[in-house]
This record gives sequence, C-alpha cells and structure tokens, in this order.
Amino acid sequence: MEGDYIDFRNVVVHDYADLDLEIVWEIVQTNVPLLLQQINEILIQESSLE
Repeated sequence: MEGDYIDFRNVVVHDYADLDLEIVWEIVQTNVPLLLQQINEILIQESSLE
C-alpha cells in the first residue's frame, strides 16, 4: 500500500495538470480515513511501549 501513496504523490506533484479532481476526491474520501486509522493504531502501540 505504501507504493500506492508514493505513486499518487508522484502524479500529484509531476502530472497535476492531468488530474481528475473527482477521482482525487474519491481517493481522499476512501483512503484518508483508513490511513488515519492506521496511524492512530501505530501511535497507540508506540505509546504502550513507553
């Protein structure tokens, strides 16, 4: 999944003129909540190690 984020970043940075904003918005709505959940789980695990 990390590669997907990197690929998306590269398109946004280097090929932004051809972006379909509806697709970008769909990605934001579906993937960002999952990413935030994963980050939160990592933070919880890290804080329990201290």
